[in-house]
Amino acid sequence: MPVIPKLPLWPAMMSVNKHDELVYLATAEDLLQEYGAYAGQALEIIDSKGYRFSVKQAEKAIQSSNTEPKLALISSGEAPLPVSRILAKVQRHAALTGQCCTAKMAATDYSQVFEMLAYLEEGAVNR
Repeated sequence: MPVIPKLPLWPAMMSVNKHDELVYLATAEDLLQEYGAYAGQALEIIDSKGYRFSVKQAEKAIQSSNTEPKLALISSGEAPLPVSRILAKVQRHAALTGQCCTAKMAATDYSQVFEMLAYLEEGAVNR
């Protein structure tokens, strides 16, 4: 049985539970930047090896002048999602963004799926 990591392996993707929208996260810093737009929603991180993490805002024990949220990433403790399930999420996201022929999108490993998502995000920024 594989050792389940305690922290995500980057890149990763963030999904809002029960929605098809995905956000590509190249680094942990990207998560901190994107979190504000989704604060208060049930968020899931899927890392570059298929492991899942939930995102929670950490309790603030001491008031700080730093405005960045403190986030806790909690491992699901489950085996990684198969490439096919992550690809299906990316296909639904691609359709949501107006891409056609999403059923033709194919990948054989995690890195290919994350490259697709990065490409989709790059295209959305340049539109």
